[in-house]
Amino acid sequence: MVDKQTLDIMWLDTETTGLINPRLCEIGWIITDWKLNEKSSFQAVVDPKYVEVDLETEDTKTAFVLNGYPELVEACKLTGELLQSPWTTGEQWFDAAKGKRVAGSNPSYDIDVMSFYSSYPVSSLLNDHFGDYHTLDVCSVAAPLLLTNEIRSLSASTSISTWAGLGEEPKPHRALYGARRALELYRRLVKRYGCA
Repeated sequence: MVDKQTLDIMWLDTETTGLINPRLCEIGWIITDWKLNEKSSFQAVVDPKYVEVDLETEDTKTAFVLNGYPELVEACKLTGELLQSPWTTGEQWFDAAKGKRVAGSNPSYDIDVMSFYSSYPVSSLLNDHFGDYHTLDVCSVAAPLLLTNEIRSLSASTSISTWAGLGEEPKPHRALYGARRALELYRRLVKRYGCA
């Protein structure tokens, strides 16, 4: 039986086409042990031919301002960075997440996005594939700071990051940076709560 207290943790972040019918643009993750020592990381940008979305919706326009996806694709072409299909990326994520607890600033959203590129339903992923069906949501972990007026909201990119001394998340957002930021926020919360 797996000891759920000592599972490796996957710090996951995705950049998408928006909140309405989101499609993956970029993914990044960091694997740590349960003591938060980094073991590995991964980042991939999705080839735009797979990002089928109405570019004229406000939701997509807003998302692309935040994540800079069109400019990122052009930069990848210049540097020769491989652009992947979301299904290839989904399989890499699915394999890497096996037996791990998924964490981040909004891991439920990221899991929902990635489950679109998996042949398994989300409930099956949570119950059978991951090491534990509980996710580790940094924003929820920070909730007690609302009671002490140390933060004003549960926004990882603004209020919690400012409290942690990281400032607001820079734009454009990058997925691996988002995963690393969630990990660093969690480290600072653990310290704040006297657990480290």
